[in-house]
Amino acid sequence: MLFTSKFSIAYNCIRPHRFFYYVFSFIGVLTFILYHLQRLFNGNFATYNYLSLAATLNVFFVVIPFPIFYTLNVLQREDNVEIILKIQNALKIINYKRYMIRTYWNWFYIIRHLIAYLIIVCITRNSQIAIYYYTLNYVDVNVIYGVIMIELIRDGVIIWVSEVEHYSKLCLDLNEETYNKTMKKLFHAYISLMEAFDIFKGLFQYSVSFYVISWQICFTRDHLAPVGLHSLSEG
Repeated sequence: MLFTSKFSIAYNCIRPHRFFYYVFSFIGVLTFILYHLQRLFNGNFATYNYLSLAATLNVFFVVIPFPIFYTLNVLQREDNVEIILKIQNALKIINYKRYMIRTYWNWFYIIRHLIAYLIIVCITRNSQIAIYYYTLNYVDVNVIYGVIMIELIRDGVIIWVSEVEHYSKLCLDLNEETYNKTMKKLFHAYISLMEAFDIFKGLFQYSVSFYVISWQICFTRDHLAPVGLHSLSEG
């Protein structure tokens, strides 16, 4: 999570990360990959069995995509900021008032991950295993961030529709200048939401695809997760 941050905020302004951050995160990504490869190859796998398969799947579906996400973050650094600005502009026009509720949900997601980490520590009672699995949470966090973005866009569209319906009913009560000015603002809000959605598709299509594929394999091979945990404790 530290090495795949999408933007920075300074003096209440959002902006892309600077060159120094990407150098720092590249070192972190490289360390992350080497750590997980070391856990894979140093495991006590005498033969290619379900133990090695579980660890291999972890590397293939979680570790290998990590440098891909890092590369996408670098290439899409402007889009990561642009989507926030588009959504912010649209929600400001339609007078969005659910910021506090959204903030509470964001904190809920953070606390949930901390609780999950504590549960892993309590179950395994092995700090190395706990650290290992906690480093894999970045995929979930990235998807959750995507869910938050699409929920904001969805809420914006719902409120936009209600605003259009409301002012359409008042068209006879408002003078033409006020009505045209209001509808023009709503049109700009609609454009911003649609542009944000287009950016969203480009930002999250790869991470969601990896997430779906990995979970499909986990559900079709539901015996791999506990076996993989046991293999790490032996390694």
